[in-house]
Amino acid sequence: MQQTSDGSQEAAFHKLCQLQKLVATYISALEEKQFHREFIDSIFYPQIQNIIANCQSTLNKISKEGKLQTEKISKTITSQ
Repeated sequence: MQQTSDGSQEAAFHKLCQLQKLVATYISALEEKQFHREFIDSIFYPQIQNIIANCQSTLNKISKEGKLQTEKISKTITSQ
């Protein structure tokens, strides 16, 4: 993974772990069939969507920072 100056890599990894646990819990809740699917969806979908949005934002930030680092390296090599 691309390292970032602000620790975004660790934050993204933590969010992905949260997403994995949340989806596993969601699937378990569906399998237990104690509640209607609509109720379960209403609880889990907003949380899942929020984590995915956070992950996308963090990955975009990591990508952007990586591109900037690549440009700096290219300029340094070209100027030498």
